[in-house]
Amino acid sequence: MAAAATAPSMRAPALGETHAVAQSSVDSYGTPAALTSAMRIQALLLLAALVFPACAVDDQEPVTDHESSAPQPDVPGEGKADGASDQLVAALTTKYGLRPHRFNGFFAGSDETEQRFIAALPRVTADLNARAKAVAPTVSFSAAELATNFITEGGYYLLNLDIHDSGEVVTLNGQTGPIKIDGYTFLGADTAADNQAALRPWLSSEMQALLADPSHRVTATNEKGEVVHTVFVDTIEQGLALNAAMFAWSRQLVARSAGAGYSGWPAEAKFFWTTVWYNGGPSTGATLLAQKGASWWKQPWTSPDDPALYSRYVRYNCLWRTSTWELMAKTVTIH
Repeated sequence: MAAAATAPSMRAPALGETHAVAQSSVDSYGTPAALTSAMRIQALLLLAALVFPACAVDDQEPVTDHESSAPQPDVPGEGKADGASDQLVAALTTKYGLRPHRFNGFFAGSDETEQRFIAALPRVTADLNARAKAVAPTVSFSAAELATNFITEGGYYLLNLDIHDSGEVVTLNGQTGPIKIDGYTFLGADTAADNQAALRPWLSSEMQALLADPSHRVTATNEKGEVVHTVFVDTIEQGLALNAAMFAWSRQLVARSAGAGYSGWPAEAKFFWTTVWYNGGPSTGATLLAQKGASWWKQPWTSPDDPALYSRYVRYNCLWRTSTWELMAKTVTIH
């Protein structure tokens, strides 16, 4: 069942890329379609420095025909300033071959969105770990893992723009109107509705009902021309829960594919391979694990740290995220 399921997330907004989302000229919040489009474009521009990429199957050779021609920004654009140790950043850059992104500033609680995110994160983490005992006893989750995945899969937009509820009136790109927190743009949950049966064990009854509610449904066409079905959520707390469920399902599949050896994997391997599954999908993840072996994460990236060239490659994508997770795990205290 799982192997044939749709990939958990195939969203890959490159710099300046837009998405075609099926909707009427006015959405359910009364937002003109043009404003919704402008919001997406603005959000992508704000996140351009991160270039959240899709995964290709083979990253052994440099690519010459890539979609994004955006230069790598000179200054990291991944959030607010933080006091993370430059020495640790240098060590992680050497370890993975890619610089970790710093998201520590999002844990300052400086606005309502940050405060609600910080408050929800321990609850969501505890809920998933409780569910894992019945669903997949060999897996567990840390708050740093869930926070890293949420932020890098699009939650960055919400935290950076202080957006915490659908229907909230915001001004973007010179236009003002209510916004919708949809799984495609903000949560990296492009295929949540397509995979709701697989996600159900990882979701509360409230989230299961939302996922099944036709009035919350969002249909989108991704950058590969594939039609995907997701939902919009009402609150950032629901968004975190949905993103975390996608991550949990991915880890469940990783553990199933790895078999008995999974329990002995280091934390780096578990996060790396969960990210491979999350972005590439079950088929790609299983193929790469069989081909490359569990220690693939130990091979540092040796080509330039250039998302314009490499943002569609598995190891580049997943190594910078793993580097980012380790920095967060070692520098952020989550109560």
